[in-house]
Amino acid sequence: MRRQKGFSLIELLLVVTIIGIIAAIAIPNLQSARRTSREAATISNVRQLVSAQAAYLATIGGNASYGLMSDLIAQNLVDNSFTGIKNNYQFTITQPNGAGSYQIKAAPQETGLKYFYARDDGQILENAVDDISTATPISTR
Repeated sequence: MRRQKGFSLIELLLVVTIIGIIAAIAIPNLQSARRTSREAATISNVRQLVSAQAAYLATIGGNASYGLMSDLIAQNLVDNSFTGIKNNYQFTITQPNGAGSYQIKAAPQETGLKYFYARDDGQILENAVDDISTATPISTR
């Protein structure tokens, strides 16, 4: 009887099992890295909006008023990518107490991501739910 060349069924099952174990370990780490990356990019985007608000206040706002998103885009302080979804976040700017204040909100468009906020004091806050009143300052990243 001649011996056939190739892999046995047991050898193939062993290789598939090992690949499955490696995938089970790697995929959650990859998803965590993607989430962390998106959140870091969003914090950077919120910082950019805070800086744009400071520039708007000092130049166009006459040290008395901040701008809405459309104002910041019209003055070329930020690009128009903030009008849509950016890194799976929707950015909005409101003026809860009139033009002398602002609130930036970065709302995630998928589950598992944090909400980010900034107010006219320049501090960036984060929360797992959509509630700025219970948001905490971000840790240094």
